[in-house]
Amino acid sequence: MAKPTPGPWELVPNGGCTGSDENYWGIYAGCGFFSTECPEAGFDISGCMSEANARLLAASWELYEACKALMAIVDESDGVAGYHLNGEIATWGEFECAAAARAAIAKAEEGSES
Repeated sequence: MAKPTPGPWELVPNGGCTGSDENYWGIYAGCGFFSTECPEAGFDISGCMSEANARLLAASWELYEACKALMAIVDESDGVAGYHLNGEIATWGEFECAAAARAAIAKAEEGSES
């Protein structure tokens, strides 16, 4: 499987079509699927969806990159100092969100050349 199309991904109201419904959104990634101007083609998504869902899809590349950067910090540290009132370091194993971020990254990279 190929690597994902790098961001940022652009959110386009009406999917770039005039006269479309207000719940019709588009997301353009890279140069678009049919572009011949880029060495690696991107993709286009368009369809009926809420603006909130369209924004989430458009932000997914930035969320993925942010999770990877955060997990790089987690991998180089023992936990969070100052989290517990008793002064003990809270190890990363105490945070379900760290495991969830690692699982989401693995799911996104499954079968890819990351």
